[in-house]
Amino acid sequence: MQRRRGEFALGREIAAQLLAELGSAETAVGVAEDRSPLWPAGFIGSITHTTTWCGVAVALRDEVRGIGIDIERMVSEKDSAAVSAVCLNAAERRLIASCADPLRAITICFAAKESLFKCLNPVTGTWFDFLEAEVTGLDMEGGNVALQLLRSLNAEFREGSVYAARCNVIDKHVFLSVELM
Repeated sequence: MQRRRGEFALGREIAAQLLAELGSAETAVGVAEDRSPLWPAGFIGSITHTTTWCGVAVALRDEVRGIGIDIERMVSEKDSAAVSAVCLNAAERRLIASCADPLRAITICFAAKESLFKCLNPVTGTWFDFLEAEVTGLDMEGGNVALQLLRSLNAEFREGSVYAARCNVIDKHVFLSVELM
């Protein structure tokens, strides 16, 4: 528990530094009831952390509508079935079956959906789960991931809307981001 608090605090500290660099007079990042970040007026961002990595992205709201980032440790063979059951549909399982490294593909799919949620939820105010978005394209060598909403979140973000994500793998961790311009 103490370690998680330290990771949480580090993310907020980095966010405060980035906000200051972007010219924000307010550098404190609040915490919503669901523990998501509450950014100062005029800013948007995303925070993620693992036991060994911390990532923060901050942007001006008039330049970027939404941003979602995630870092995930590569899923183990032991945990792959449980992770797949939570976040993958039949089409995604077929997509992963065609990949040379299924564990990497599962991790990328999980991180992509986390990033999409972190990007769209603050913009739409709508909660959606892993199975309400689908990874439709996965270029692990090029670092490109395509996602599609499987249900409408509001009048603008409709079922079938497509989003692009970028990913990279470093030291058995997947780093993924989704931006909404």
